[in-house]
Amino acid sequence: MRDMKALSQNLGQKQVSTTSKYYGDVEPHVKQELFRKMRDKQRNPGARDISDLAEQVDLETQDVVRKILQMALDKK
Repeated sequence: MRDMKALSQNLGQKQVSTTSKYYGDVEPHVKQELFRKMRDKQRNPGARDISDLAEQVDLETQDVVRKILQMALDKK
């Protein structure tokens, strides 16, 4: 119950029942991704998650972004 309360507070929900209703039956790998995103946002609250942005653009744009990111990694 304590974990659910912490999750509820991190999501900005006042009632644990709200959290349970929407996240209670989520598969483990989906929960892990949600927690990863929350942790990343806590580390850098002003940044937009690149994966969230990528989901909003077409596949051609995603390919261009992927190539740019790969070039940046190759420079290291």
